[in-house]
Amino acid sequence: MKNLQGTEAERLIVINAGIDIASNEIAAISNNLLSLSTGLCFACSDSQSGRLDITELSTENIVEAIAKDNINPAGIISIPFSILKALPDNQSIKPEALSIYCAISALAIGEEITMLSSSSSDFEPITPKRILSASDMAKLIRFAISEFNIEDLFPNYAWVEHEEESLSLCYHTLAAIFIKIGDWEGATECLNISEQFEDSPRLLALRGIVASKQGRTLEAVANMVSSLQQYESRKKNDGEHYLSFNPSSLEDINVDLKDGLDALNQRDNSKAFECFSNAIFNFDTFYRDLGIC
Repeated sequence: MKNLQGTEAERLIVINAGIDIASNEIAAISNNLLSLSTGLCFACSDSQSGRLDITELSTENIVEAIAKDNINPAGIISIPFSILKALPDNQSIKPEALSIYCAISALAIGEEITMLSSSSSDFEPITPKRILSASDMAKLIRFAISEFNIEDLFPNYAWVEHEEESLSLCYHTLAAIFIKIGDWEGATECLNISEQFEDSPRLLALRGIVASKQGRTLEAVANMVSSLQQYESRKKNDGEHYLSFNPSSLEDINVDLKDGLDALNQRDNSKAFECFSNAIFNFDTFYRDLGIC
């Protein structure tokens, strides 16, 4: 694609080799796409797949859609060079991720995103159960973070009343997403940023989860214990904080705490981490909601 950017053409047509469609239909669609003067356009998408179409993406839902691998692939893409030039090192972009990179760039620079209806219903759309690898997801999320203001990615937080806590919450959410897809470096970067805004129980718990995933069990346990202490102090919200934490079952939490302390006395750090983690997950549904417990 880099070489094509030096040509006189105004847009690039990318056709997925896996799409099953007649050559005359491809030619007709391509001609229609080449005639466009502006915007990013897709064709040959399976609207029945249950996934989001590219045209449904917004700054508000794009991170979640990437993390859930819930974006419908299109068989043909018409990409204006204004978008191609805005992409990262596009020689490293995998074909299955290209459409999403383009959508991020289009949203960032204000280009219209449209879907061209096919005149034929005979094509076989590409609907794999899984489109993006974990590596693809991590790179796409990093690209989205670099292209948008964090407030635009998470617009529903209490930005006016609790700006710093909202910033911290954004990066906790991103860290949890990186943890889910196995990008410990990305998670740690987000946690380091969040620490600038608020020292919260979630920060400590997420650090503990990362430490556990990397085999640093003693460090993980220490973080979980500190997190539980902060959760305990934040059970009642006096209005100072945006978030309040209401434990789902104090009885279960107390059992987990006792079991965790017993495990520590027996020097079973792995068991202690498991028990303290369960106590935290009963304090705060955040971890279950994001699928990391």
